[in-house]
Amino acid sequence: MSTKPTPPEITPLDYFAWFIQGFTITGRRTKRNSAHDYHVTCPHPDHQGERTPSLHVTLKDDRVLLKCFGGDGTCTRDDTEKARLLAAVYMTMGDLFVHDLDLDDAFRPTVGKPELRVVKATDPVVEPQPWPALQPLPDAMPAAPALTRDMLPRDLSGWVFDIAHRMQCAVDYPAVAAMVALATVVGRKVTIRPKEHDNWYVVPNLWAQIIGPPGVLKSPAVHAAFAPLYKMAADAREAAKQAVPAYEAAIAEYTLQQESLKRQMKSAVDKGEPTAGIKEQLAALRKPEEPSERRFLTNDSTIEKLGLLLVKNTNGLLIERSGWSTVCSR
Repeated sequence: MSTKPTPPEITPLDYFAWFIQGFTITGRRTKRNSAHDYHVTCPHPDHQGERTPSLHVTLKDDRVLLKCFGGDGTCTRDDTEKARLLAAVYMTMGDLFVHDLDLDDAFRPTVGKPELRVVKATDPVVEPQPWPALQPLPDAMPAAPALTRDMLPRDLSGWVFDIAHRMQCAVDYPAVAAMVALATVVGRKVTIRPKEHDNWYVVPNLWAQIIGPPGVLKSPAVHAAFAPLYKMAADAREAAKQAVPAYEAAIAEYTLQQESLKRQMKSAVDKGEPTAGIKEQLAALRKPEEPSERRFLTNDSTIEKLGLLLVKNTNGLLIERSGWSTVCSR
């Protein structure tokens, strides 16, 4: 008397999901067409390096069907090639048929991937360990080294310490600001050559940040140290403004000279006379350069506008930000 085999307890769709996961956890790309139908990157050894999901994987009743459309399609033509394909994802030909999974091997270990394991109901229960008693964080911060006069350029130290004394603030604040202001004026005039016997040079950028709680006079100290730089920027702005009338007059003269020479050239061409001399005079004309403000600093420009400013100010600029959040947002 024969008996029918016991049907698997797992549903075909759950089994198919496990089957597809075998491709996913081994790094293959999968494309879901439906719950019963996928395209995946073919793992066959002959298709190494391919990224297009060319393997068609379909669930039909209680069986998984494979059909590869990559290359010449020979990787699924017979059981031998299918076995090679499945071995690449740690499966066998038996896995093409829906069957109950051994819980110990429900998730197979994969090369370079963490091993996943299903917890069984018969596994011993691990009691959670209590958290240790909370300890307070130490509130003592190590003292910052004191800034001394000999750490600053000789011509700056007296002025910087005078600002700190008059404002009764930490000398670090005006000192940092003064060094940044000085670096802004120097700009690209000084470079570094890392190699002794090479013409490769690097333009250094000086980054500075002042940190302190509210109310310790950070901003007033910075403004005091930036005062000479602000004065230079104001003078440059005024000089550019004063140069506009002279520029407009020069442009008018240039335009009139250009039009006059063009009229002379037209007349010479109409009469058949040589125009070489007129061409030379026309080529010798130089359009006056528009006055451009020498910029020393900017504080809230976009990246695009900053690029335009640097084109006209090749010596460099100081980018001043108020608050660390504005620096991180750029």
